[in-house]
Amino acid sequence: MAVREALSRVRDRWHAVTGHRAQPFLILFEGRSGSTYIVQRLDAHPALVCGGEWIETRAGRSPAEQRAFAEAYWTRRRARGVRAAGMKTKLRHLLDADDFRGLLDGLGVRVVLLTRRNLVKWAVSGIASLRLNERLGRAYVRTPDERLPPFAIAPEELDAAIADRRQWTRDLEEYAARLRGPVLHAAYEDMQADEAAFFARLFAFLGVPDLPTRSGIIKATPEELGEMVTNIDELRARYAGSELHAQFDARPGDGAAAG
Repeated sequence: MAVREALSRVRDRWHAVTGHRAQPFLILFEGRSGSTYIVQRLDAHPALVCGGEWIETRAGRSPAEQRAFAEAYWTRRRARGVRAAGMKTKLRHLLDADDFRGLLDGLGVRVVLLTRRNLVKWAVSGIASLRLNERLGRAYVRTPDERLPPFAIAPEELDAAIADRRQWTRDLEEYAARLRGPVLHAAYEDMQADEAAFFARLFAFLGVPDLPTRSGIIKATPEELGEMVTNIDELRARYAGSELHAQFDARPGDGAAAG
């Protein structure tokens, strides 16, 4: 660990002399929208540097410390081949989102607004992630055998999870609408429907070539909810007659994914 830290300091000093400031970017998201997969794909690109939820995990516990950490990260000089550097954060983890918006505008940070249109599948995925955390200590899986066995969801738990995601989506969209810089609206369902086109659009927004990259994680939940949720018929019937009913069986790219 000591050797690694020493090498990191040497590299940072070298880049401070020979490097340049890369285009800053931020992925604004809420959990279970594909962000970990996307971050790994971006960070594997030779012209990109992309970190995780570092504003929450590495910055201090005050708005000023969050802002100082992000500013230092985005203004740091990078290796000559790196064109863009970013990270991700949940909007609700910003302790002073309005003040942070001023930093985004001032530095010209490009923002990727990552959402999900299918509230039902998003909610089920979020509930599953809590169980994954209990089982694995993380909310993603690397191999098929790490996936959860089938389980039941209490109707009230699903109601609450859907309501949360409605509010998170409104908050994200309202925040993005107040930003002065460029915003790319990216939906999880679009990545599922055509992953190559999704990443080509994302790479273009970040100003880097469209190159093949990989991630070390796989999808944690099946597309067919009935394969994982044992009381799916009960839950589906609960939403009969609502706009959410069709989302239980929607496929990527379906109009029923909206809601």
